[in-house]
Parts: sequence; structure tokens; C-alpha cells
Amino acid sequence: LVEAYGLPVASHTCTEVSAHLVAAAANGLTVEYLPWAQPIFARTAPVQEGKLVLSEEPGLGLDLDEAALERFRLDS
Repeated sequence: LVEAYGLPVASHTCTEVSAHLVAAAANGLTVEYLPWAQPIFARTAPVQEGKLVLSEEPGLGLDLDEAALERFRLDS
């Protein structure tokens, strides 16, 4: 919808996922860099010269860190 109005798209939160969405949008502008979720990933997109470098692997190119998931698990 914003593309139809000639407006840019910028993400808010969930950098690991939204970076791919903004990169795929013809009117993608910027990604808000919030590394709060990095501890649950075995690896994340590196930042080089102020830019996220996205993986060219299928999907999001993210692997969850099983030990971290166990460490941060909430029992109900």
C-alpha cells in the first residue's frame, strides 16, 4: 500500500526477519537494528560498514542456538 503512495518502508523490531522483508520491498528504506534477539541464534547477519549483510541461503538464513533456547525457556 505504501508503495502505491510512493512512500518508503522502514522496519520496527525483529531485525532478523524484517531485514529480509525490507530488502525484498522495492521501496525498502532502512531496518531498525535491535540486536535483542541475537542470543537465541547460532549466527546472525553481520553488520559491515553500517549495513546488515543478509545470507543468500534459502529462507531467513538463521539457525537457532538450541542451548540458548533451553537457557531462556519459560516453564509454565
